[in-house]
Amino acid sequence: MNKWWAEDSTERYWLEVTDRQDLGADLRAPATDEAGRENWRYSLFNLARVGDVVLHYHKTEQAQGIVGYSVIGGPSEPAEIVWAARGTYARNKGTQPHARPEYRIPLGGLSLFSAPLLLSEIRARRDEIAAIAAAQEAATKPPLYLPFELSEKRELRLLQGYAFKLPRRFVESF
Repeated sequence: MNKWWAEDSTERYWLEVTDRQDLGADLRAPATDEAGRENWRYSLFNLARVGDVVLHYHKTEQAQGIVGYSVIGGPSEPAEIVWAARGTYARNKGTQPHARPEYRIPLGGLSLFSAPLLLSEIRARRDEIAAIAAAQEAATKPPLYLPFELSEKRELRLLQGYAFKLPRRFVESF
């Protein structure tokens, strides 16, 4: 797995995309996908370091956006989760939640923003985000594990997944 951030201590930002009600308690996801393979959209957080910052993108019916952040409080630990992927493919297949191995990473210091950074605000800065992604891609080799689809054919949107890497420049720009 390409760890483009590993040698830069300022690249310590991650994005959790979730609808969990216990936001900021921990990071937890299956150890593998439905086919039994490691999937970076679940497992990427295992590469985070204690003290790294996790921004929380909360998916609700009312608004979608980055609502706050927490700090990685300890190493990844194995556990068990009842889980089913919720993406289009899994829904079409009728995947049902079932017990499976997971990882769990403790978080601390949940801080909620007074106003979330809404998806509409992120979309309004698509060109800036595209420039950040292009600069990051020029500085390293892909994949970058970014959370956004940047298409010329449709508006910016979040990729399906749980765990993503955010470049420091993204965090600084917002």
